[in-house]
Amino acid sequence: MKAVFHIPPNEYTFVETLLSILSRKYPDVDILLAVGSPQEADAIKALSPNIADTGRFIPSSRIYFLFPFPAQVYVTPEQYGVTPRYYPSICCFHGQPSKGLTLAKGLVCNFDYFFSYGPFHTNVLKKFLDKNLGGIPPHLEIREVGYPKSDRVIQGHWNREEVLRGIGLDPERKTLIYAPAFNEGASLREFGPQLVGILSSMESCNVIIKLSVDNFSAASNEYANGGVNWFEALASFEALPNVYLSRERLVDPYLAAADVLITDVSSVSFEFMVLGKPVVFIDTPCFFSRTLKKYFPHEDTEKWRDRPDVNAGREFGIVAQNLEELPEAIRTALAKGYNKDFRDRMRERLLYNPGCAAEAAADAIHDILLQESRRGILARAVRYLHNIVRPAALKVLLKQLAPGLFLRLRALKDIISKRVDYDFINRSEAVHDRKNI
Repeated sequence: MKAVFHIPPNEYTFVETLLSILSRKYPDVDILLAVGSPQEADAIKALSPNIADTGRFIPSSRIYFLFPFPAQVYVTPEQYGVTPRYYPSICCFHGQPSKGLTLAKGLVCNFDYFFSYGPFHTNVLKKFLDKNLGGIPPHLEIREVGYPKSDRVIQGHWNREEVLRGIGLDPERKTLIYAPAFNEGASLREFGPQLVGILSSMESCNVIIKLSVDNFSAASNEYANGGVNWFEALASFEALPNVYLSRERLVDPYLAAADVLITDVSSVSFEFMVLGKPVVFIDTPCFFSRTLKKYFPHEDTEKWRDRPDVNAGREFGIVAQNLEELPEAIRTALAKGYNKDFRDRMRERLLYNPGCAAEAAADAIHDILLQESRRGILARAVRYLHNIVRPAALKVLLKQLAPGLFLRLRALKDIISKRVDYDFINRSEAVHDRKNI
């Protein structure tokens, strides 16, 4: 049996634990890691030197066209894009909903299974499907597995003192971690250097700066970082003895080591809350009034500041309305400290199978593989033929085989259609082009 994982390098950390458990518990499953280029494979190998123990790399073009009909599943943490349709497709997502759900009809139809993290995630998915599709489509099943990425930090995999000493910080000090969203209108782009300056001036505290993996893109990437190389912009703070600017992609060791998280609308807040530790949210009104308005032009996005699926659950933390309020908010959070009741409440709200979600997800994938293996060859052949003739799949093939022609055709299409606005419910391509808001 084969399981195909299509993993953008920036999202590999969301499935790393799942891959490890699946390969170890089910050696009968042949794991294939689909990547767009050798460079993507190298990037994942750099993140996980033991990746060869779990699976082997293949070109992503093969997942759409070149496999015959063995029983397989397709798994990805990326809900935007085109999936193969001749075997079951699973979306395991890449974070709790925290910036508005932008799944279009076409995107929902790409998947057979949604792997949900917890009751909150399930509720958000169901509300979205009820509002926009009249309920859960007959082809789609929501599996309640949990959040595999948080397993190790919940299990106490990292020792606080070892993590802090390893990055040159004093374990005797309280530790703050600043982990902002990458988006336009979020705190990093609005006032990142000033905010870090305030944190670093709190000399009694360690400060860890952990940027989103999207900020690792080239400085010219307007979408990912506004054209700013944030590592260079914040590099001057590295000279301070109490500051560490992380260039690692995995945030979990630093969540384990930190006492307080400072963020804005990033779903990392949920990962920290389930540890029972306090979060300080810096208010970013421009994200709601300006950024979200671009993607939801017909909605009063300003009111979404009070929605937990858009504001990263800030009602469960301490909100600093501006930079002047930030030091006092941090002192309040430090005074609160760890709270077991808060931890248990957040886990009940946010997580299925806390600490063992990767095993639950691996079991679910194996179960789906067994179900698929019982299908007849004719049924799989019909699904395969349907896949290769659909426009979305042909678009993927054209993009891979003739990228220059693909770009010219897309530009021509844009000129002809004169697209100005987008219907995020009915046009999956619009969502795909503006993924991950």
